[in-house]
Amino acid sequence: MIELRPAAWSDDIAALLAAAESGASLADLRGQIEAGAASLFEVVRQGDGARLAAYVLRVDRGVCGDEGVVLSAGGRADFDLFATCMPAIEAQFSNVVAIRMHTARAGLLKKAAALGYRPVEIVLKKQVNHEQQ
Repeated sequence: MIELRPAAWSDDIAALLAAAESGASLADLRGQIEAGAASLFEVVRQGDGARLAAYVLRVDRGVCGDEGVVLSAGGRADFDLFATCMPAIEAQFSNVVAIRMHTARAGLLKKAAALGYRPVEIVLKKQVNHEQQ
């Protein structure tokens, strides 16, 4: 059995999320959490309390309704964390019209589709180094 519960930022949490994020993205996630714009949670194994995963949630306000966002998630376990945890993570969002997640993991698309998710856009990103004046 597992438990999903609120968490505080730590090196262990950062290490779990680092598998899904770059260093800059980790800093941004931490900033959003510390500012109260996003919430951090952990997945722990009941019994021994071992931390298996961490994830970050936010609600984006929109004209057509609020949208739940899974900003980041990462972990390690001997079972399918996504299939096991996503229904409970989805239930954490109340009064939203949709839930979205961003991933760079192509293998997650099939698992997400099985839970009703579908691709809605392709995001391209280019790093630039503009000197500030």
